[in-house]
Amino acid sequence: YKRQQYHCLAIRKIDGKKGIELASIMYKMIDDIPGLKDKIKCVQTDRAPAQVLANKLLIDKLDADRAEDRKLFQVCCGMHTAINKDNRSAKEVSSDTTETYRLLKQIFGNRKADGYRKACLKKELNDKLRGPSGFVTDIGSRFGVNYTNGKCLINWEEEIRSVLNQPKATHAKHKALRKLMNDKAKWKKIRLEMGVLVLVWSSLIGPFHTEVSKDLTYGELKKTYQTSFKTLNSIRSAQCGFTKALELALAMSNDADSTTTMALRRLTEYWQQASQQLKSEINDVTARAFKECQDKLETDWQVMGNLPVGLDTVLPWTNR
Repeated sequence: YKRQQYHCLAIRKIDGKKGIELASIMYKMIDDIPGLKDKIKCVQTDRAPAQVLANKLLIDKLDADRAEDRKLFQVCCGMHTAINKDNRSAKEVSSDTTETYRLLKQIFGNRKADGYRKACLKKELNDKLRGPSGFVTDIGSRFGVNYTNGKCLINWEEEIRSVLNQPKATHAKHKALRKLMNDKAKWKKIRLEMGVLVLVWSSLIGPFHTEVSKDLTYGELKKTYQTSFKTLNSIRSAQCGFTKALELALAMSNDADSTTTMALRRLTEYWQQASQQLKSEINDVTARAFKECQDKLETDWQVMGNLPVGLDTVLPWTNR
C-alpha cells in the first residue's frame, strides 16, 4: 500500500468475459488465500467495461461486512489511461495512414527471429543508417508504437525510400508501402496525420505517463491530471490545434539531438509547406484525436479526482 512492492499471490487463466463472471473468479482467487480479504484496501485494474463492472460487483461483495471507514475504493491504472488515450486517438487517422503504420511495423519493426518473415527489411534499413532505425512492432509493446514509428518515418523517410527501391524489395508489402509513398498528394496527408499522433504523444500522453510511473503522492497525481487538462484546453481552444500542439511539444523536448526533436523540426517544415486545404483537414484530425484523449481522461478523473485517501498518500498509480 505504501512501499509499492509487487507480489503475485495468484494468477489464473480464465474463459469468462462478462463482468459477473470476472467478479466471481476474482472473489474466488481472493477467498482462496487466508486473511487476504481483510487486507485489501483498494482495487486497481484496466478500465474495460466488463472489468469495471466486475470491480463494482467484487467491491460490493467484499464491502458487505466492512465498517464504513474500511470500505474499498478503485484506482485507475495510469498506464491504462495512457494506453487508451493512445488507442482512441489513433482511430481518428485515415485508413491510408492506418495501413501505412501496419506496413511499417511489418517491414521495419519485425525481426527475423520472430519467425520467417519475407517482408522484413529491418537489417537493410539499419545498415543504411549504420545503426538501429528505432522502428518497433506491437508484439510485446503496450503503447507508443504509432508515436515511435511515426517519428522514425519522419526522420528516416529518404533512407526508407532507398531501401524500398532495392532490387530485393519485391514483396507485396514493399510494393504497397512504395505505392503509398510515391503518391505525392496522399503521402503529404499521411505524413502529417502521423505527425498528429506524434504530437498527441509528445505533448500529452508521454508527459502524463512519465509522471504517473513515479512514486507520486495522491496530491501530486491530481496535479498531473490537472496539467493534462490544461494542455488539452490550450490545444483544443487554439485557433490552430496542430500548431499549438507542435509549439507545446517543441517546448517540452529539451534534448536538441533527440529523435523526437528531430522529427518535430521536420514536422514543422512539412506543416509550413502544406496547403490551406490540407491544413484544414489535418486540423480536423487533430481536434478529434485530442477530444478522444480528453474524453478518456475525464472518464478516469471521475474515479481518481476524489479518492478517500490523504493528499500525502503514496500508491502504485500504474499496474505495469
